[in-house]
Amino acid sequence: MGLIISVINNKGGVGKTALTCNLGASLARMNKKVLIIDNDPQSNASVNILQNSSSTRQYTLYELLEQNKEKEISVHDCIYLSPQQKCLYCLPNVRATSGLDMELIANYPNSLTILKDKIKDHAESNFDFTIIDTPPNIGIFTSIALCTSHFVIVPIDSSSADSLDGLQEALNLVDSIKTSYNSELKFLRLLINRVHGHKTICKVIIEDIKKRFKKDQMFTTMIPETTAIQQAIYLRETIFSYNRSCNAARSFRDLGKELTKIVEEL
Repeated sequence: MGLIISVINNKGGVGKTALTCNLGASLARMNKKVLIIDNDPQSNASVNILQNSSSTRQYTLYELLEQNKEKEISVHDCIYLSPQQKCLYCLPNVRATSGLDMELIANYPNSLTILKDKIKDHAESNFDFTIIDTPPNIGIFTSIALCTSHFVIVPIDSSSADSLDGLQEALNLVDSIKTSYNSELKFLRLLINRVHGHKTICKVIIEDIKKRFKKDQMFTTMIPETTAIQQAIYLRETIFSYNRSCNAARSFRDLGKELTKIVEEL
């Protein structure tokens, strides 16, 4: 069965999208068939994975989630192969999807299963891993992602104390969704991201995290703060397409191997 993983944190700027795209690319380079679902209306993951203009995509998450339409859209019609990497696919988003939140909220809690009903069977049957990027909040789009997922990864910005607050709020939401709507859901690991070895605040935050969480609640791999990641994002590429020999690429390769080993042992 293919595994579905949501990447969440209530705090913005912790590197969720970069983690989603580069972890997906890392797994695809291991010949795992990977689907990235861009569940954030900002649509940054869509651009990073697919590169090409949104005008070339006939169907997106917007059409898949839109209610009361005359034509039923299949999830298969909304999935596109990345031009950067074999085995890497994306279900893209568009900014118009943000306009669906009021409708989804109005239909709550029935709307919580809308993404699950549309994509879960297809994702489990056709992909080894499905990774869902989420908005920087714990609103309706994040909630529907959690109702669809088997696991959750929470990235932490090691240079921002505020990201610890986002971490706790995210974990509270995971517990709530697990209790009420998705008993399959499990917190997999937190990922320490944007590590700068020379910043004192990074060392302090990392030590604080290690005191608060057990070893089996954290990835051993940590992702460094490098300009290569930002440059890759700017160029609409994954780190492997941009510079596969840099430190960040090596870290994401290690993360992909670690994730695969963890899920194999579950």
